[in-house]
Amino acid sequence: MGILGGWVVATIVSNLVVFSIFPPIAGVLVMVLYAIYVAVAVWRCAFRVNWRPRGYAARTITVLSTATIAFEFAEEFHAF
Repeated sequence: MGILGGWVVATIVSNLVVFSIFPPIAGVLVMVLYAIYVAVAVWRCAFRVNWRPRGYAARTITVLSTATIAFEFAEEFHAF
């Protein structure tokens, strides 16, 4: 869902934007909504594993990924 699904969604959305079927802001919105969906799903399912440290690793990666994405957006919008 996170890696393969993200790749599929990003590929479809990118092509829709490149071929002017989707406006760029709609593409960004779809990607942000998908990222939120994945982050919530990983967070909620993190401890449904046999080895507890995997749950902590999943949540740590989710927090770091979210912080990175937020930083990238802040940096991008700061340029305007």
